[in-house]
Amino acid sequence: MQSTDLQLLDKDTQISYSGIKPVWQIDIPFKCPVIGACLTERELKNILKKTGICIKYLNAYQLHRIVMENGKHGSWKSKSIT
Repeated sequence: MQSTDLQLLDKDTQISYSGIKPVWQIDIPFKCPVIGACLTERELKNILKKTGICIKYLNAYQLHRIVMENGKHGSWKSKSIT
């Protein structure tokens, strides 16, 4: 098992998940809460810096919205989020 693997153990069942799902593969209803709950404002800024988006005057909501808009369809910007 690699360090990125996660195993959930039950008495009768063993389920193994390898790696983490890329953000563009997360179902749309879950993407907003996952990004909102799992990423800090600093992490959002770092992600957007990688894509070349100017973040100097953006508030937390604007950062979140831009990450959400660019986290679609496996684009180069969405791949910066992972």
